[in-house]
Amino acid sequence: MAAATSEQREKQAELQGLLCGVVQTLCTRLAKEDNGKAALLQYADSTMEALLRVLANPGQAGGAAGAAVAAASVHEEAMQAVGSVAIGVGRQFSKYMPSFYPYLKAGLLNHQEWQVCLTTVGVLTDVCDAVGDELAPYSDEIMNMLIHNLGSDAVHRSIKPQILSTFGDMALSLGAKFEKYTEAVTRMLQQAMQLSAAQAAQAALDDDLADYNNELRMGILEAYSGIFQGLPSGSAEGPLRADVPLILEFANTIARDQASEEYDELVVRATVSLLGDMVTTVQGVGSLLASQRGQDWEKLLSWVHESDALGSDLDWAVNAISGAVQAAA
Repeated sequence: MAAATSEQREKQAELQGLLCGVVQTLCTRLAKEDNGKAALLQYADSTMEALLRVLANPGQAGGAAGAAVAAASVHEEAMQAVGSVAIGVGRQFSKYMPSFYPYLKAGLLNHQEWQVCLTTVGVLTDVCDAVGDELAPYSDEIMNMLIHNLGSDAVHRSIKPQILSTFGDMALSLGAKFEKYTEAVTRMLQQAMQLSAAQAAQAALDDDLADYNNELRMGILEAYSGIFQGLPSGSAEGPLRADVPLILEFANTIARDQASEEYDELVVRATVSLLGDMVTTVQGVGSLLASQRGQDWEKLLSWVHESDALGSDLDWAVNAISGAVQAAA
């Protein structure tokens, strides 16, 4: 039964949001269990049907501001629930894409309710992980929207680092089919590196800007890593070779943070991982690193060696970098 008043619409949206949250929690837990995927697949059709109805008319909001805010909130909850379904059912999610894609597109274009747009970008990552290269029929339009959002002043800046990171997810998902986007994406990444480097000095004096700059760095680093890993063996040589010196200088910029105790662990991890991806993917990177021994990027490797917080999961990258440098010396 349709809600008649603004108060009823607000309450309906609140209830829908709570139910979507329950769906998200259940799907996440089932995805971690041995027999969970079978259960998810059994109820996936009815679950997606319900979630798509919510996305089509979240809380039947309209009129009062409170109802509109509640509608935006339930839209986010429904999107996140769809993301959990995608993760749970994997490539089987492809059959829902024709019905879900219009809402994904609408979310990416929703610049006014920026939290909805940000949530949608996150769900796109889940969809990439789930469907792999079956995303290809939608990828041209998705990439155009993401690139447009990056260049638009109307898009909240908090969304842009996540968009950069999503380029890496798209590359991992599409593999060789991502190659046609590489030139446009690397151009955006180069601009983002310049922006990050330009605001690094000011960020040292402004905690909010420092946090944002680290988010921007993470987006750049994750994008490049995804592209290096996603493109087939040998395909990264041409389109990414010119970016290698720029990435190395970006690593130097990150390492110049005023003191090692100010390093962001996630940023250091992503930087060292990216350097590892480069030396294992592009020929000649070891020689470049060897020619720049003593520069700031080496501080990151030293910090990793001395830090217990990062564990041993970066050993592969450190060993790859060290081996490539020694081989080129």
